[in-house]
Amino acid sequence: MKRFLLLFAAVLSASAAMAQTTITSADSLAFINADWNISYGDNGAEVKSAVIPMFGGHQSVFVISYPIATYETAIIVGEGFGKDIPLTVDKRGLANHSDITSALGKASGAEYAINGNYFNMKTRYLTCYTRLRGGYQSTPTSPSELNRVNGAIGIRRGGKKLVITEGCNPKKHYPVMMAGPVLILDGEDFQYDVDKMNPKYVSNFYSKRHPRTIVGYTGKGGRKDRVCMIVIDGRVPGKADGASIPECTAISRYLGLSNSLNLDGGGSTTIWSEDHGVLNHPSDYGEERIVPTVLIAR
Repeated sequence: MKRFLLLFAAVLSASAAMAQTTITSADSLAFINADWNISYGDNGAEVKSAVIPMFGGHQSVFVISYPIATYETAIIVGEGFGKDIPLTVDKRGLANHSDITSALGKASGAEYAINGNYFNMKTRYLTCYTRLRGGYQSTPTSPSELNRVNGAIGIRRGGKKLVITEGCNPKKHYPVMMAGPVLILDGEDFQYDVDKMNPKYVSNFYSKRHPRTIVGYTGKGGRKDRVCMIVIDGRVPGKADGASIPECTAISRYLGLSNSLNLDGGGSTTIWSEDHGVLNHPSDYGEERIVPTVLIAR
């Protein structure tokens, strides 16, 4: 897959064609100095949230961060429907059907979970390539998703090593889950040229504010580094405006991430903790959406 030419930087001005507002240094200061509600979990985990006046509006941000060394990070997949069938998850991370994020998290023995990658709302089957150990793999990424699905998160060393890449190499990094757009790669803001993108994609997804789900990590994603699961609520003007893709990149940068990847957003956006339950306010009338994939820490 091709990397496009530079059109934005997370903490510098963004063009009007890319985002609804200009991203300035004042936004980074607002983020750093926000009145964060913070709690601490076992083994060095941190759960925090804040409503922050930034990007000319308000961002309702939820972050779970944890040391890679003291948790296992895993991908859980459960495609299709399972009405009245008890939810189960096997050792591979394969569930017997799709379900809400909190249910998939609980069934897999997780302490923390966020929703995963894109899928067909009617069938609950994935539209992004995903592979688990033990033989499971989804269908290839749908051509209709290629505007936004340009990266992947791979897991190695029993959940103690994470790799966010451009494109996907399932033989090298698996379990693996494709998603996108890539936000930060190897310490650099990923580069896009909106003039070469589908205009409807730019206006409806890339530049428009939506609820967003992001995963990223510090350093090289190894045992000495930390994972961040991030949710930005949206569709509540004045309290939770949601974020554009450039604004997601900026928030990733403010959290000190070296690599970050946008996941499925909108009504799927959910972040869950075993101790606190669902932390954010899903935009599907406050109810969790049934999803086929989650990313967990346990």
